[in-house]
Amino acid sequence: DVGRMAKYTIANGVLIGPVLHEWYSFLQTRYPGVGASSLVRRVAMDQFLFAPLIIPAFFSVIMTLEGKFMDIPAKLKAEWLTTLFNNWGLWIPAQFVNFYFVSARLQVIFSQCTGLVWNCYLSYASYRHRQVGAEAELAAGEERARKMQQRQSRRQSKQLEAEKAKGAEGDNGVANKGQEPGGQDTEPLYAQEAGEKAAVAELVDEVVKSGVEETAREGAAAAAAVEGDEEKPGDTGAGIEGGDADVDVDAGSTPSSTG
Repeated sequence: DVGRMAKYTIANGVLIGPVLHEWYSFLQTRYPGVGASSLVRRVAMDQFLFAPLIIPAFFSVIMTLEGKFMDIPAKLKAEWLTTLFNNWGLWIPAQFVNFYFVSARLQVIFSQCTGLVWNCYLSYASYRHRQVGAEAELAAGEERARKMQQRQSRRQSKQLEAEKAKGAEGDNGVANKGQEPGGQDTEPLYAQEAGEKAAVAELVDEVVKSGVEETAREGAAAAAAVEGDEEKPGDTGAGIEGGDADVDVDAGSTPSSTG
């Protein structure tokens, strides 16, 4: 990662190197010699006064170079104490060696060589947290997608069950001749309606039959009257023929024409 390497090179070249040069000069002047008392004081000053201050300064420079200046407080709150403890695990033994065995003019170089290992840890720890955060965010997104899919599946299942129930109610309604939604059976109503229709039909049939019979009787009476009218002319001719001897009537032509 060229960009990350450049950021750490700038932070160490601009901040750590110059500051350590002045700091070690101060410690050598303030606590000279290589005695146990002087050595303990220099290590204590370096790790319990200087380290708690230089770590947040280093983080601030790195975050600023990354364009995340506003995230510095959250970064320090999350990682400062853990980094400090890990710093003590490496730098307290290293500084004992540095202050006891290394000459004053080479102490910054020894510290920078140790710092190479330390910076590798800082880089790994810093970007590991980001990777873990990205993986956690990805896992959270997958979990949200899975829950959404489950909710959608349950919604579809409920819709299918509702449609099946609706279809079953329709089938039951057809089988029961119109089962009402409230559960009341309407079959007696249909039977009553059918009976009323049958009674009306019978009444119509009776009216039609009585009308037909009345018409038939009227027709028979009319036919009988016509037949009676047809018999009267013959009887008159016969009376004339038998009763009136003085009238000169052709006895052979009248009956034939009347008939």
